[in-house]
Amino acid sequence: MALFLTADQGFFWLAAMLAVLCCVLSGSFRRGAAGGGSGTPALFLHGKAGPWLRYGLVAAGCILLGFGRMKLEIRERVLEEQAAAERREEPLVIEGQVEEIGETDYGYRLMVSDCEEYGPEARRIPRRMYCYTDRADGLKIGMRIRAEGTMEAPEPERNPGGFDHRSFCRAKGIGGIFRADRTAPAGPGYSRFREGIRQIRLWLERRLDQLASGTDGGILKAVLLGDRSDMDQEIYELYRKNGISHVLAISGLHVSILGLGLWKALRRCGFGFAAAGGAAGAFLFCYGLMTGFGPSVVRAAAMCGLSFLAAFLGRTYDLMSALCIPALALLWSRPCLLTQASFQLSFLAAGAVAFPGGFLIRRFKARSLFQTLLVSASIQAATAPAVLYHSFELPLYGIFLNLLVIPLMTYVVVSGLLGLAASLFSMKAGAALLGGAHYILGLYKAMGEGTQRLPGASLVVGRPSLTAMVLFLAGAFLGILLASRILEQRRSRPQAFLILCLFWAGSVFFFFPPPRKGLSAVFLDVGQGDGIFLSCGGRTMLMDCGSSQEKELGKDCLVPFLKSRGVDRLDTVFISHGDWDHISGIRYALEEPGCGIRIGTLVMPEPGKGKDVYAELACLADSRGIPVVYGKRGDEFSGILGPEVSIRCLSPPEGGDYGDRNDESLVAEIQYGDFRLLLTGDVGKEGEEKMREAGLLAPVTVLKAAHHGSGTSSGREFLKAVDPAFAVLSCGRENRYGHPSPEVVKALKEQGARIWDTRERGAVMVWTDGRTMDISGYLDSRKGI
Repeated sequence: MALFLTADQGFFWLAAMLAVLCCVLSGSFRRGAAGGGSGTPALFLHGKAGPWLRYGLVAAGCILLGFGRMKLEIRERVLEEQAAAERREEPLVIEGQVEEIGETDYGYRLMVSDCEEYGPEARRIPRRMYCYTDRADGLKIGMRIRAEGTMEAPEPERNPGGFDHRSFCRAKGIGGIFRADRTAPAGPGYSRFREGIRQIRLWLERRLDQLASGTDGGILKAVLLGDRSDMDQEIYELYRKNGISHVLAISGLHVSILGLGLWKALRRCGFGFAAAGGAAGAFLFCYGLMTGFGPSVVRAAAMCGLSFLAAFLGRTYDLMSALCIPALALLWSRPCLLTQASFQLSFLAAGAVAFPGGFLIRRFKARSLFQTLLVSASIQAATAPAVLYHSFELPLYGIFLNLLVIPLMTYVVVSGLLGLAASLFSMKAGAALLGGAHYILGLYKAMGEGTQRLPGASLVVGRPSLTAMVLFLAGAFLGILLASRILEQRRSRPQAFLILCLFWAGSVFFFFPPPRKGLSAVFLDVGQGDGIFLSCGGRTMLMDCGSSQEKELGKDCLVPFLKSRGVDRLDTVFISHGDWDHISGIRYALEEPGCGIRIGTLVMPEPGKGKDVYAELACLADSRGIPVVYGKRGDEFSGILGPEVSIRCLSPPEGGDYGDRNDESLVAEIQYGDFRLLLTGDVGKEGEEKMREAGLLAPVTVLKAAHHGSGTSSGREFLKAVDPAFAVLSCGRENRYGHPSPEVVKALKEQGARIWDTRERGAVMVWTDGRTMDISGYLDSRKGI
């Protein structure tokens, strides 16, 4: 496997290093202008000879160091992942030290460090792993444990837009996943301090459950303790879609209330700078340890600590220099954090407060509400590329919602803290003090639901390219320069603000990708099931989407994939037949209008009309105002993917009565120029033979092998008739059915078909202009990442 930085990682690392340089420059200029200290980085760049040469050397040095550190980290993670993959499902006994204990829907997740194999013939295993177990009785933080079970490597992203568990684990320095059948302490020792912090957190969580009603408890746990495990997912999605989910993260707001509040209180009591700063810093360390020390917590606590240090030393506090120090510390210790949304959004948002936020406030001489608007808009603009890269949609009204949400969040935090404190003496008093948080959270929900009813509440544009992100930022920066120039010429502030808004709003259009010519087909890796997405000329179609292995396929695979492509409407959805492994994702889209995917027309097989599952799907479609069409042999669906694409239904014949639902499968032939694609559902050999005898079959470019490669389909006579150049097998790894059948694989190869298997390739992506064709596997493009 190649060991290199990908384009995305290289870009983000370069951006981070340039941001560091900006911090240095900012600190340097401010120190020179104000005559005071502005932070350590600025002290190294003052001299008479060649300051810009020094800046260039610092930038080049940072980039080289960053490249080298990232390369070393990736190499270490890859070696550990390979070791875990090579011993997949092999029974093992390991020992390690417990760093974290968290609950999941199915048990407990332990973060275990200093892992080593237990036994006389111990081999290399990842030093840091997630250990999943049913029970965690008697386990404590800092305790060494012994676990028996199996090991595997973290899963990479297998479909565009999906969750990249491997990248997530790399950001935490984790090289393997251990599924424990049994865990037990390997010794009596543990960390009393860290376990005590954990017990305090558990007590606070239980107390919030007792004090708060409804969904408030889950939100307050997230806001105060950094625990989102009990938060209502509908509420979280509502916050995310409206661009206010950042209030759920432990950040500068909490640090300001707790850390600075304690520091000011101690100063008023007569404590010196050193004593007050030390006590407040120690308290923040304990709070950060209790909340998990995520990137936003580290950033906020470090910046607060640096402000204490600046006060003690009598130096000027420079926000950008203070932001630079925790960023460098985090990236040096865990370079892969650079790929995570939590790191990117936290530091981009904090940096945007200084630039362009602070810069624009000074230029416009803004006050009150206008000042808040400029800061909110600056944060939205600075974080837009990262938001779109990770979530694919932009909340258009987030700027205005945050004008009210952010100020009120202070009262939510204060209300929660006062309620917890008062509950030590009286539960009734604690519940009463939580009333303020309850009403504000209710207001948030009402505003969020109301905003989602407005036109264009969420702008789905897909995952932006590097070029689009650069052009957006360049356009936004140009708007800042022009507005600044207008203000320097003493022209009207409204005119300058209008220019700024026009450039920032106009730059958003860079995110919209130009339509790609040709026909695109993506065979999603849905595990044991089928899911095929087609698009041409801005028109979209889905043939099946279901899985018997993935329980949340619609939520975790289909919707993220579509939005990553900038798709929020499927013009036509075909259901080959009603088996769960073909409809579960489609059913989710029908049942959950809040998922943001609209459907134009639903097509189902004619023999299923009025029967059980088809009737339920038709009822769901009718409730959403979606017309239902029933397809049969001979039907042609013109215009679905544009005038150049023909779609012809080859099966089932009209009026058939089928005992096996698989035999009802809609079989569709899709032709675009010289390119032919045959989608076969789960049709069996009998159905294949009927199509052959009717003279409906012709050689195809790509065949989606029927029934996941089962031996009940893909008969040799059928394969001879369709003579595929490529065959796609869509089935789950280690599925209980033994798909694909070795006989089918052999028959396909003997027919000359090149096989693309979603188990090995992830999503299989096909593109054609009608004459030539490109085919690739999504996992192939992710090697080395």
